[in-house]
Amino acid sequence: MPKLGNFVDDAKGVASLSSQPSSLENKDYVRFVCISDTHNDHKRIKVPDGDVLLHAGDFTKFGTEKEIFEFNRWLGTLPHRHKIVVSGNHDLTMDTGFYDREWRKWHDEKQDSVKAKALLTNCRYLENEGIEIDGISSKAVNDPSSLPPCGS
Repeated sequence: MPKLGNFVDDAKGVASLSSQPSSLENKDYVRFVCISDTHNDHKRIKVPDGDVLLHAGDFTKFGTEKEIFEFNRWLGTLPHRHKIVVSGNHDLTMDTGFYDREWRKWHDEKQDSVKAKALLTNCRYLENEGIEIDGISSKAVNDPSSLPPCGS
């Protein structure tokens, strides 16, 4: 099983692994990069190299299909072998049940939740499930309905 390095949190709040191998192909390590709360500003972020990129939610401001499309396009430019995305409370359309009931509070025109999720083609979108990558299992699940809606 790959070893995980020690996390270092620098003064700018950027977490990275210490003693990182120089090559992404090193099988002794799996380097995780975790970001969140980018709220459409993802293009302004310098994302460190790694094997796995995890975006832990709030990649949009309002969860529109256009925002999701642009975020997905940006993900496609990143070199990480694995890209994992979970939604946050600002990614409104990803929570189908909530969005179907409450969409008028945030959008003039209803977005399609199924289409919104399908727009994420450059990553693995997780909702109510775990994942295993390179022998490392995640037991965490993402349940969008458990998040308070933005503005609450």
